[in-house]
Amino acid sequence: MFSLRFCLQCWLFGLALVFSPTSFAAKPPATIDPIIITAQDTLDFGTISDDDGTCTMDSSGLLSGTGSIICFGSGIPGSFGITGHKNRRVIISLIPGSSVDGVSFTPQLVESADQRLSPGGNTATVVGTLTLSNAIKGQKTLYYTISIDYQ
Repeated sequence: MFSLRFCLQCWLFGLALVFSPTSFAAKPPATIDPIIITAQDTLDFGTISDDDGTCTMDSSGLLSGTGSIICFGSGIPGSFGITGHKNRRVIISLIPGSSVDGVSFTPQLVESADQRLSPGGNTATVVGTLTLSNAIKGQKTLYYTISIDYQ
């Protein structure tokens, strides 16, 4: 009896959807050009000392250190190309990854996080701060996530 009633209720629900006046008035969703995200430059801090402290990169790649850390010269900001339908809104967020061997990275976006796409596309430039705390010597690869909400 339970299964028969369940099926009858499902059938009546389906029938109500088919004959609902609002189902005929619904418009298909609007389509927009797809978003294309292209990695352009890999973020690189170059060589830094393994002393505790922070090393911060500015928008031009210039490095500055605090604490005992020594940041040598300049690095390379990371960049991503973003193309899609012009004037569409994009909201960009950066999420830090896990620390590796006593080294962590906090990414920072140079441009505004809330943008309108230009006809030639936009660029998201990533800089940030490395923090060393009892870091183990050696080359490190740290990850971060870029998230782009395309509206």
